[in-house]
Order: sequence, then structure tokens, then C-alpha cells
Amino acid sequence: MPTPHAYSRPRDRNAFEVAIICALTVEADAVITLFDDFWERDEQYEKVNGDANSYTIGRLGQHHVVLVHMYRMGKVPAANVAANLRSSFPRIRLGVLVGICGGVPFIDGGKAEIILGDIVISTQIVPTDFGRQYSDSFVRKDTSEDNLGKPSPEIGGFLMSLQNRAAQIKLEDHIRSNLVTIFDLTLSPSSMRKARSSRSILEPMKTSSLNQLTVISINIQRPVQSVPGV
Repeated sequence: MPTPHAYSRPRDRNAFEVAIICALTVEADAVITLFDDFWERDEQYEKVNGDANSYTIGRLGQHHVVLVHMYRMGKVPAANVAANLRSSFPRIRLGVLVGICGGVPFIDGGKAEIILGDIVISTQIVPTDFGRQYSDSFVRKDTSEDNLGKPSPEIGGFLMSLQNRAAQIKLEDHIRSNLVTIFDLTLSPSSMRKARSSRSILEPMKTSSLNQLTVISINIQRPVQSVPGV
């Protein structure tokens, strides 16, 4: 990774084009661990009047990033957070919701199970709670007017590239490196010695590509109690 001195400080809020949104503190902690620099104390990056969001602002790799801390989970809080974000950072081109997935336990017709530690990359947003409730079932509205728009060509092309095995291998390498960084910064020295005395920290991954999800599985050989914030 290039040294911090290889990057100049952003001039103002218009220099930020990437936003990461987290609903839980444990999710934000894992992202913040990977930040290379922090800019939130600088006056030129202060949010505009009326913006109720809370931000952590800094650099992640080659990107100047705005991390948004949601005040609670839910669609309404998410919509409010997104609206406020654009008022303070009008040049945001990519927003990524990063967090713990709590809903799709089985995929591929029940043949594969998503478990804690799997990384899920969604390629589409499906409003599953918009529909009609009948006495015996709930039927989701699925017309073109009821569904959200498709990703932009730039994002859509990137998501398509993740279906390529070569791109997935490169992504897996980056994931391994970032996970090791998080562990090194969050685990105590005694926990690190105990973990390294066992089997390999990161075992080979398996990747499943579906219509709406890319699932990357990784087996992390760590005691659960000694991995705070991940």
C-alpha cells in the first residue's frame, strides 16, 4: 500500500466521491480500522447547517471516504441519512452500505447456506416489504413501476466484472489482506499468539455467483470471543 505521503489532502468536501454507510457501531469499527488517514478535525470538511448525520472522514487506500453512522436501522433512517449526505457532500458518486447481513440463510435452492463470516455482495435492491397482505400470504408487487431502478452503467459494469473468476481471485486476496490487518489491530498480543499457534488463519475461500448475489466464503481460524469489532 502506498505511503500516506503519496496522497494530498482533499481541498474541501467536494473532493469526496465515496461514501460508506453503517447502521451498527460494530460494523463502523471494522471499516474505521482500515482507514489510512483521518480528516474530520479540519474545518473545510465540516457538514452544512441542517445536516444531522455523524461522519468519520478520511482516506481508505487511494480514495477519500466519508463514513456515515446511521442513528438506527431501518429504511426511513437510511433515507434520511442519504439525503443529508448529499447536502454536505454533493459530489458523492458511490455509496456502499456495509454491514452484517441478517436475512438470506440459504441460496441456490437451499443447496448452499450463508453463515457468519461469508461476504455477500448484492447486485440488486429488492423491496420485499412492498406488496399486498392476504389472509394466508404476502404477495410482493413486482412490476417495473414498483421495483427500484437498475445500477448505473459504471456500477453495473463493476458488478458484472465480479462474476469473472480472475476478478474474484484478486478480490479474495484483498479480503485476506484486509482481514489480517483488522485482526492485527484489534486482537490482543496473547490472542494473536494463541491464534497463530493453531492452523492457518485464513483457509481457502469458496465463491458462489447467483443472479442477485455474489457470496464469498472464508473460514477464519479465530476464537470468537477474541475478535472484537469484526
